[in-house]
Amino acid sequence: MVTTAQLRAVLAVLRGDSQGAIGGQVADQRAEAAELIGLLYGTIGNELRKLIVEAPLGESTARWISAAAAAQSAAAGPERSEKAQFDARWLRHHVAALSYRDEPEAATSLLGAAAHALDAAATLLALARSPQGEGSATAWPRVLDDLAIAFQLVRDEWSASTDPIR
Repeated sequence: MVTTAQLRAVLAVLRGDSQGAIGGQVADQRAEAAELIGLLYGTIGNELRKLIVEAPLGESTARWISAAAAAQSAAAGPERSEKAQFDARWLRHHVAALSYRDEPEAATSLLGAAAHALDAAATLLALARSPQGEGSATAWPRVLDDLAIAFQLVRDEWSASTDPIR
């Protein structure tokens, strides 16, 4: 595992922070490492997003395929399922952040449905690794609840958008 000093140095270079004063507000070393890695992950993710989204038409797909293939080879082996679970949780965090903006009611409902679906997906990925493992007894009903809530939110929104009488 990388050290917090190494993480601070990489972030200082990438973010142009000459003093290296990034993170450090967390007392627990593992929590600080998670914070720094989260900052690094977000910084690199933003760079990748810009590189793909800002590409001229026809190039963005090729760039996406290159990035996805490299990411898959980096996460080869049994960790792939754990990475997918992490990515689902990370995406859920982004979806939840979107729902706190001043969005129309429909967007809020759909973002809520997406968050519940992502919660279910992350739990299903964990269950796929260990269907009867520790915590599975409560995980199965939680998945069904999350999927049911997501389904109901989508159904209500769809019904409201197609109902001619408003």
